Amino acid sequence: MKRKNILTLTIILATVLVLIVLLTKNFQSEITINSPVSADKTAQHILQDSSLTIKELNPYTYLLRIRNRNQQEQLVRLLIQPKIQKPSTSQLRFQYFKKGIQFILPSKNDPVNLLAERMNSYLINTELLYGYKIERTTVQDTTYLFKTILVPTDSLLSKMNLVYDSLIQYAAEKKLSYRGVRIFNIYRMDSNYSQLNASISIHTPLTETLPTGIEFKQMPYKKNLLVAAFKGRFNQLNLAFEALERYKTDYDLVNMAIPYAELPVDVTIQSDNQEVELRVYYPYF
Repeated sequence: MKRKNILTLTIILATVLVLIVLLTKNFQSEITINSPVSADKTAQHILQDSSLTIKELNPYTYLLRIRNRNQQEQLVRLLIQPKIQKPSTSQLRFQYFKKGIQFILPSKNDPVNLLAERMNSYLINTELLYGYKIERTTVQDTTYLFKTILVPTDSLLSKMNLVYDSLIQYAAEKKLSYRGVRIFNIYRMDSNYSQLNASISIHTPLTETLPTGIEFKQMPYKKNLLVAAFKGRFNQLNLAFEALERYKTDYDLVNMAIPYAELPVDVTIQSDNQEVELRVYYPYF
């Protein structure tokens, strides 16, 4: 009986020792998330994150230093790899060590988990990544009256209002069913002059030759558009166009036509510093 008790105690102690070793030993762990853009572009975005301490080990492999709530340092190896099925997208693999007990009792506050979640949110949130909410939509209005003028930049806004007035007046005279959609693109030629391209959408077929200075333009129905919601001063509108350009490049899209902004029917631009809310579009293939 005494020998049996000793054997039982020995087994219990051995089991406890094994458990202690297993629970305190470091085991390699890995968390994987997906990125909607290529490995190269994903790496560029991550390297811009000033909140991370990053050391490049070799191309697309990085050493991250992060801290938990107790300010204990955690080293994480990050690998960014293109997806085999779709090389225009990529995968991020966070490799690190954690103790066995953390597998049994995982914490919601695991710093690597939190980092992966934050990075995943960052990569799929266009407002965080590009500064604007960017969505994909399609062309609905397809036929336009179009006018382009070259004007001194300091008189651009007053001329733009006159151009729209003339196009709307012509559409009314010819019963062309103007529906309130006004779009424009401004190209700064130099420090003194700008080119204004302005259009209004119509919904009635043309039956007459257009007068000099007015053209008929069409966009393919249901073709692809990027759209960004811009809110700010009118003279900062170019920032939204630049964001769409970066998005287009990141996703390897091909531009189909010049980008443009839509001017709400109840808005008149009177000053470069005027606060506006506009939708900015980028046609793409």
